[in-house]
Amino acid sequence: MPSIRVLFLSAASLLGGALAADVSGSAVTYALANNCSQGGCRMPSFDRGYFFQLDLSGNNPPNGITVFDPKGGLAYHINVTAPDGSPGDLAATAAADTDGTVLLPISYSGIGHFKGGIVELNQYGKQVRFIDTGRFLPEAACFAPDHSIWVMGKRGDGKLVQKYSSDGKLIGSFLPRSLFPPGLPPAGTGIGWIRASRDRIGMMVYPGQVSNNPEWIELDLEGNLMGQWKLGPRFTADPVTHNMTFSLGSFAFTSDGRLFAQATTCPALYHCSSQLVLLDRDSSTWKAAGNNPIDSHHQLLAADRNDLVLWDRSQSNTGGVQLQWVLPQ
Repeated sequence: MPSIRVLFLSAASLLGGALAADVSGSAVTYALANNCSQGGCRMPSFDRGYFFQLDLSGNNPPNGITVFDPKGGLAYHINVTAPDGSPGDLAATAAADTDGTVLLPISYSGIGHFKGGIVELNQYGKQVRFIDTGRFLPEAACFAPDHSIWVMGKRGDGKLVQKYSSDGKLIGSFLPRSLFPPGLPPAGTGIGWIRASRDRIGMMVYPGQVSNNPEWIELDLEGNLMGQWKLGPRFTADPVTHNMTFSLGSFAFTSDGRLFAQATTCPALYHCSSQLVLLDRDSSTWKAAGNNPIDSHHQLLAADRNDLVLWDRSQSNTGGVQLQWVLPQ
């Protein structure tokens, strides 16, 4: 039997304040969004127990974000501004360290060109540092186990990845653009992401003319390329009806270095089934995981150490979204 932790999210705690509890084996309630009752909350980022919900009610791209702590409490909401006082356009993903430090990649209009940076917040939501990335526009960031900061993005010096020390000093740039086919910026499509395991950095990029051919990249903690895997099409469709027949998404990279994905096949319209799959690096293929906690109501969201985090989107969960921690086999 898989081990499960449950975090139940509903509307109660905005009235009563943040709640504290042991998440393991328990439930915590608070509001994420008005449409949570139908499983419609958009949670674009999850890292080390922290939930990040972009404010989609105003600017596009958004400059507001709400952060929830690992016990389910509402930590803070912040509207991000650039060094020149203009709104900072937030990337779709955020990151957290073990002490609650948060990284928010942003871009903003400079004089004659766009500029980028990383806003670093402490556990209370106070900005403690701004890492100026110049013309390198960050799309995602993460902390490595040694608390160094890894950023993926586009433009800049032509490299896709930058590494910074924990105090925000640039250490190096890695992964040249020339490793990928021409077309879209591989790390600048808005749907890529970067996370760290115990001994490596993993990146999901989308190179080529269309964003339908993801590639998985791994670097060691010195920035050396360890491997590059083509993962096959993100979507396939029937050539006549154009109905989707296959999709690959909702990836999760665990601390022990395993890459999981949710693969969905649709032999007929509205007749789809999903499966938890694991990347076999030797053959560059996906293989079924030892257990399959995925079904029509449970979506793979992320990894939390070696657990997988599932998003229960069944409409019976009125008033909230249920997240389950499952240990894969």
